[in-house]
Amino acid sequence: MDTRIVLIRSDGNTAGAGSFDAVFDGTYGERLAGRVKQWLAADITIPSVLPHFLDNPLEYLPETLPRHSAVIAVNIHDEILLALPGPVKTAGGRAIIVPRENPVWTSTWVRSKMRSICHTQGIEVLFPKPFCSLEEDDWHPAINEFIYDLKIGRPKIRIKKANGIIKEVEVLRSAPCGNTWYVAQKLKGKPAAQAETWAFKFWSAYPCLGAMVFDPDYNDLLQHVAGHILLDEVHGVLGRV
Repeated sequence: MDTRIVLIRSDGNTAGAGSFDAVFDGTYGERLAGRVKQWLAADITIPSVLPHFLDNPLEYLPETLPRHSAVIAVNIHDEILLALPGPVKTAGGRAIIVPRENPVWTSTWVRSKMRSICHTQGIEVLFPKPFCSLEEDDWHPAINEFIYDLKIGRPKIRIKKANGIIKEVEVLRSAPCGNTWYVAQKLKGKPAAQAETWAFKFWSAYPCLGAMVFDPDYNDLLQHVAGHILLDEVHGVLGRV
């Protein structure tokens, strides 16, 4: 399947933001743009500083979206997000993925409303928190195609070792930020018995962009959750080789 992506993200320019403005960080979206560029049908940036209430949310989007398979919407204004399903449906999109690298990105009400709108439009929608927790599931086949074609989501690796040394680490699926590729490259030549320790060091050096904010759903900092996702994969794989 030839997956084509529309990425919609905040532009990161917060100069001139006032105390009554809504401000959206663009750091994660910028990194993600580099990771998925070969699949991009469009990379749409939206102002990072906007009023809390928008008269016409669609004015911040192109008049029409290019043909695509899925949209990734990263930390954009709630009203623009809720206006997306119509244009996505018109352009042939089948899925909207809304990463949550910070617990405050998209409220419970917005997620519920978005699910309702997307269900009406026949569009799959997910809010992976963090993005590297995204996995296949039978109920979202279009998103499964996205995961399979881009090979991003919950990290999945294959390790080959000999004489207690890691000889090769194959990345079958990477965290969307690219951290998995970095860790895999650095693990080669390290003692297998110390793989988790080294993986943690390399994961920390990349670094992860998950928020250092407590998340009540996980009862942990969200960045720690992302780290455990990778370390659990390394631990599990080593137990099978």
